[in-house]
Amino acid sequence: EFLDANASAAFIGESMSSFYRRTSNREIPYYKRGKRIFCKRNELKIWLESGKKPTRHEIRETFSN
Repeated sequence: EFLDANASAAFIGESMSSFYRRTSNREIPYYKRGKRIFCKRNELKIWLESGKKPTRHEIRETFSN
């Protein structure tokens, strides 16, 4: 499912200016048709999830094995 710029910014919880800055810096996946920007909901979800930081418990388990 494609989201327009407004819906994409809302989905990731950012202002439009922050959203446009991230697209300009190519920090998030997006598609462009003319002057319009679109994002796929599932790609934004993957992008958000890629920023997950491990919990202390997960770190301890990693080093204890």
